Amino acid sequence: MKAVWVPEDDGLEDLPSTVVDSYGLPMDVSGSKWRFNDPKSDLSFNFGRYSIGNPWLSYSLKRHLIACIKRVSPAESYNTIHLNLLHLAKTDSWAALAAATDLEQHEVLLNRVVSEVLELLRARRVEHYFSRIRSWYGWCTDFLPDIGFLPEEAYKWQLVRIPGNEKGVAVRTSDPEGGPFNDAELILLRKALQADKSTQPEHIQQRAALWLALVFGRNPSNFSMLRRGDFQPVDPEVPNLWTLAIPRIKKRARPRTQFVKETVDEELAKVLRELIDVGPQCTLNDQDSIPLFVRVAPRRALLGTAMAEWAWHMTAVDFTNLIQSAVKRYGLKSPRTDELLVITTRRLRYTFATNRVREGISARDLAEALDHSDLQNVRVYFDAQSTVVERLDRAAATAIAPKLALFKGQPKPRTEGEGAHGDPAKTIRIIPELISADHHVRDLGECGKGEFCNLFPPYSCYPCDKFEPFDDSLADHELVFDFLVARRERLRTDPLESTRIAVQLDEVIYACADLILRLRAYPRDCNGT
Repeated sequence: MKAVWVPEDDGLEDLPSTVVDSYGLPMDVSGSKWRFNDPKSDLSFNFGRYSIGNPWLSYSLKRHLIACIKRVSPAESYNTIHLNLLHLAKTDSWAALAAATDLEQHEVLLNRVVSEVLELLRARRVEHYFSRIRSWYGWCTDFLPDIGFLPEEAYKWQLVRIPGNEKGVAVRTSDPEGGPFNDAELILLRKALQADKSTQPEHIQQRAALWLALVFGRNPSNFSMLRRGDFQPVDPEVPNLWTLAIPRIKKRARPRTQFVKETVDEELAKVLRELIDVGPQCTLNDQDSIPLFVRVAPRRALLGTAMAEWAWHMTAVDFTNLIQSAVKRYGLKSPRTDELLVITTRRLRYTFATNRVREGISARDLAEALDHSDLQNVRVYFDAQSTVVERLDRAAATAIAPKLALFKGQPKPRTEGEGAHGDPAKTIRIIPELISADHHVRDLGECGKGEFCNLFPPYSCYPCDKFEPFDDSLADHELVFDFLVARRERLRTDPLESTRIAVQLDEVIYACADLILRLRAYPRDCNGT
């Protein structure tokens, strides 16, 4: 009968039953299933799924993982073991290695598997995954040299050139399903969000999640760690001034030990107050400790453990699901693809960063806004192709306008004399730049609002549901439309002008084009034909 291998026989220490991770929290590693102390996700790894009968392989994988747990974040530790075994197990020699019971056989098969996995990753052009595998092999060579890990092989793997994982492709190419939203899609999102008045708790939660992601562009992990105490008035005596302390995500820092305080505008503050007051609730006594985004039920696996404080928190995946559920409920279609809008927190993050670059933000300030530790990952947003403001001509605007349907008013017959509301001040006149040579001021319509409007007519009128354009003013609105398109192009191309203002005109242009199409069809509608 063959003797069972024992680590002590090779001068190796036994595996512990508990490890203190990089967050300073205990982690049970006594069984086959290891649960990681990650507040943002339910991360656990079950060694039993891989049926590893090879004692040297099993020991090396676990010892290396324990070293990672002590040194890096729970999420990075999980990724190391998950991705390494995911790729190693796809090789032809893996089954033989996993079942090896002879040390010499283990040594030969181990190096064969590493060679095979490198070839597989090269064939798929994802060689960057090999860096984790060779790090495992190199660590074991240093700390477990007598169980099949050879220095000459480690040196050979270290010399392998690994192309970096190309980042930012979706941003550079403006991928319609993975890259940043274009201006028309962003208008569609914002309009749907502003129109969402549902009082159902889950809908309030969805609305708040989408609003936060649009305004601040953080990762879902940042938002899932938020608590009610993070949302505070600047001064209890001053209304409508609020701040939100957003937790930072650092690989080795314990969660919720570093924050970035952001100013919250009045509109978003109203949404967050609504979320706290009538959104989903939980039974925690300390109100400030209640998660901003509360789960329907606590994560029972965390109750009674070192991670109990996170039991009522949503995971990053849960937060992303809120956003996707909101857009699915709105039924939004992309004007670019005519398909349902594909939305992820990553796309919203790309959009946030791209638009901030258009506004002239510096690389350092953008890195801080995105919660990056350095400037390396923000360079892509400064790429010329990814930051250019798209050209919007008459034909494109006219084609997109019906898909956005931004004109919400109702045409009406022109009346002589005073406005229909008894107040000539309600009359909306053509913009000064288009007053005719004889100084005749043409009327575009009337304002149906029952109070003074402090916006900027006629620009602000086109997307407004209170605007009542005259049904015989088509030619005048076409003049305005042509003027707006030409002005946007001038702002877009003139280096002395602001591209930000050019993009801000888009909503007005689309609404004006939508009205023009409505007016062209209006006489037919009146005749019932």
